[in-house]
Amino acid sequence: AFYELLHTSKELSVGSIPMMASYGITDAMMRFEKANPAIRVNVLEADTSDLIHCLKEGKCEIAFLRDIDHLESGFVSLTFAKDSLAAMLPKTHPLAAQESLSLTALADEKFVLLKEKTYLYDLCFDSCKKAGFSPNVVYTSHHFENLVTKKKKDKAVSLVMSGSIPETAGSSVSIVPLQPPVTNRIVLAYVKGRKLSPEAALFLRCLPNK
Repeated sequence: AFYELLHTSKELSVGSIPMMASYGITDAMMRFEKANPAIRVNVLEADTSDLIHCLKEGKCEIAFLRDIDHLESGFVSLTFAKDSLAAMLPKTHPLAAQESLSLTALADEKFVLLKEKTYLYDLCFDSCKKAGFSPNVVYTSHHFENLVTKKKKDKAVSLVMSGSIPETAGSSVSIVPLQPPVTNRIVLAYVKGRKLSPEAALFLRCLPNK
């Protein structure tokens, strides 16, 4: 059966959050395809909330997504990487030179965030609420580059995941870690109780141990 798997044309549908290369997801997929050329990997890129629905509906069999509270009950999740929130500020901002910042230090700032109804928007908003304030969100966008442009124009701040900051952020911004840290796992998840295909099971076995 294993011989047949490696020598028969097969497909595997894998979901993933954006910024795959930043977390080593792209490398993991490339290694798997190189080792298993008979298996074609189809990638569905979406936000964590959308990927959860895709897993439930069978649009993808396994998915790389950000760990959230209600994953534990209905899904099996394997830690793939870890990340944490950071403040992204214009270089000219008075707090830009700090080694670290508490969220409460940003309570009076204007915020530009990734779009509503995404996992990262909810994480940023909820983290601010836990710190004792509701963020003054003046702009949201699906595109990271728009946040950088808007931030410079409005002298606003952003909360971003440290591991997903693209090089296009440029030298006009400062990335300052949060203290205490707000951490998050990137996991490979699949529906609990649903039997994996031989292709998906092989993909899991090929992942490095974390």
